Amino acid sequence: PASTILLVQFHLMAVRIGAASGKGFVGVIRERWGHRWGYFAVLALLFANFGTICAEYAGIAAAGSLVGIPSWLSAPIAAVLISLVVVLGSFHRVERVLLFISATLALYIIDGILAKPDWSQVWHNSVVPHLPTSPLGWVAIAATLGTTLAPWGLAFIQSYAVDKKLTPKDLPYERIDVIAGAVMTGVIGLFIVV
Repeated sequence: PASTILLVQFHLMAVRIGAASGKGFVGVIRERWGHRWGYFAVLALLFANFGTICAEYAGIAAAGSLVGIPSWLSAPIAAVLISLVVVLGSFHRVERVLLFISATLALYIIDGILAKPDWSQVWHNSVVPHLPTSPLGWVAIAATLGTTLAPWGLAFIQSYAVDKKLTPKDLPYERIDVIAGAVMTGVIGLFIVV
């Protein structure tokens, strides 16, 4: 619940900035603090995105290996397919593809139910904060916060608001969209942990 609340606030901030300014993340930084900070923001985003992309392709390779596809084959095929969708697709076509892929994440809910966990323990540990007692626990917290409040996420959501040509008058509807998406992300995240 805590990471979901943070995600809602983080994304609402990005949507509001994009709708109010009509500019993406780096454009706002450059306009407000100058070109030097704009270049720094671009480099920081490239560095963060590189790490995220490496993790994504590692996940694709691991998933492929579960069904017998070697990583040297699954990762390049995924790279070509993703590049084709992004380069050849329109904004709305890419949006539909990503929504379809995202919808498959609901399978984690089914997996979580089939795992037959102790639901009272799941709900208790979800609502009552517990500080980790091991270094791996702190890594898990850092990973959760890092994936929830990622700088590239802020840049993406803000650019998304600009690409959709949102204005401040669109914010009430966009608030519903952001909250619904964050809650679904939180629920699916809970079932991934389960």
